[in-house]
Amino acid sequence: MSFFKRADERMSLMGEMMERTGVDLSTGAGPCEESFLRRSISACMHCGAVTECKQWMTEEHDTPPTFCPNSRRFSDHIAAR
Repeated sequence: MSFFKRADERMSLMGEMMERTGVDLSTGAGPCEESFLRRSISACMHCGAVTECKQWMTEEHDTPPTFCPNSRRFSDHIAAR
């Protein structure tokens, strides 16, 4: 898979997971949000659990899955609101 196709697939999965779990970055785009997003993207791009992620998306969940490298980051972000 080409880099751009992989990036598109991963960003699509990450965006859907953020929406479903309540991670909301619409309140601003300050340094904290930019850093959060940069780290989240990097973790997602290097994740080896794509199959598990796609399966998770077919089910009803509202908390980040434990297999996700962004699970703690997303949970902490949600809790800080």
